[in-house]
Amino acid sequence: MIKRGLIFIFLILLASTVYASIDLSINPNEVLVLKGEDGLADLTIINSGDADTFYVQSLDLNWLLDSSDLLNIMIGQGESQTVKLKFKQAADDLVPRSFAVPITIVSRGSGETEQKLLTITLVDPNNFLKTELITPEIIDPRKETNKVELKITNIHNSVLEDVQISLSSDIFSDTKTTTINPLSANTETFYLKLNPDAQEGDHNVEISYYWKDKLVGKTTEILKVSQYKGIRDIISEDNSILVQKQIIKKMNEGNAIITEKYVKEVSFIQKLFTSTEPKPDEIIKTDSGYKLTWILKFEPKQEYEIKITTNYRNPLIIAIFVLLVGVLLYFKIKRDVVVKKQVLTMRGERGLSNIKVMLTIYNKRQRNLHNVRILERIPNLVGKPFNFFGPHPEKVSRVDTMTTLFWKIPELKSKQEVIITYRAESRQRRLGKLMLPPTLVKYMQGEKLVVSKSNRILLFKHLKD
Repeated sequence: MIKRGLIFIFLILLASTVYASIDLSINPNEVLVLKGEDGLADLTIINSGDADTFYVQSLDLNWLLDSSDLLNIMIGQGESQTVKLKFKQAADDLVPRSFAVPITIVSRGSGETEQKLLTITLVDPNNFLKTELITPEIIDPRKETNKVELKITNIHNSVLEDVQISLSSDIFSDTKTTTINPLSANTETFYLKLNPDAQEGDHNVEISYYWKDKLVGKTTEILKVSQYKGIRDIISEDNSILVQKQIIKKMNEGNAIITEKYVKEVSFIQKLFTSTEPKPDEIIKTDSGYKLTWILKFEPKQEYEIKITTNYRNPLIIAIFVLLVGVLLYFKIKRDVVVKKQVLTMRGERGLSNIKVMLTIYNKRQRNLHNVRILERIPNLVGKPFNFFGPHPEKVSRVDTMTTLFWKIPELKSKQEVIITYRAESRQRRLGKLMLPPTLVKYMQGEKLVVSKSNRILLFKHLKD
């Protein structure tokens, strides 16, 4: 009887014991977290044992689990339940790397525990993805499109959804959005439409990655644009009477920087009448003339224009103008009456010197002149004139240091020549320098008074005793 009672009690105790069997799974296997954000994951608890209540805990010091909703998780026998795990960064200065965070689930009925490690990676912007820019050997900006491939490798054990990839350069820009599976690579194709003016050489391509609308990485690759050259010349002429104008246009239709010389040869005479714009960089004299050289440095699509003008017309016009002015001045200042004075000195009596003066007045005009007046002046160092030949003066006067003789000729016929001579005696033996002023002849030319002058005479510098 007692034996049966013990068996009954054992069965009751056995029936009251909770049997629990726990299995865990976490999705994703790796949680990628940006600086300042929370780490989120799904924890699925599978209860193969009796119905029970569970709680979740994590004792990691870098990532703090928000367990407020994880203290009483009721799961029936053979059932499962998925809960959200939310981890906060314990400090703002966590170094970007991967953390193995232990997650423990505990059965409240049996005390059974099960642990699982969750990888939380704090994203390093410098090592978020691995990229390789694959470009063709020749990238010709003149082509409609150039195919460029970007190989992107996901180095994380987590799916990267909606990753925006932006390619930016000084010659193009493009954007794509893609999803990359864990630990795998995608190859994205970009069809670049370049500006035909894109300069040859290396161009930096900045590749930026945006995930969850935030910049998570940036790398720089090199894109090499091929070179093509092409200088096009357009030479035009604009000639007119005695003017030759040449316009040389040179255009760099390539995408490379080019240095080129332009040479123009001109004769010695051409050089005198040739102007250029701009001025040549070099002017070299040759056997046949001059060699003008321009050294032109072209940027891509740059244009130069050289103007060479040989102008004989302007110098000719100036020469004609000067000639006309000269002729006008000649006719303005020319005199119709030519007056010439000649002087002869001779030794006289008592050791004194006599001078003989001859005046010649000639009318060059084709018509007669009337009321021609002649004015002769003699320094008082010379005595009073005498022994006149030809017309005699109408008046002789002495004023201060000068003796004045005045003649009046009523008519001086065309081509007529009048000669007047007279003598005078010096008042001292040593005269030094003695200047006889010019003889003046006055007459009317229309309503204008015209004065013709003779030459001056410098008498002997010294008379010997």
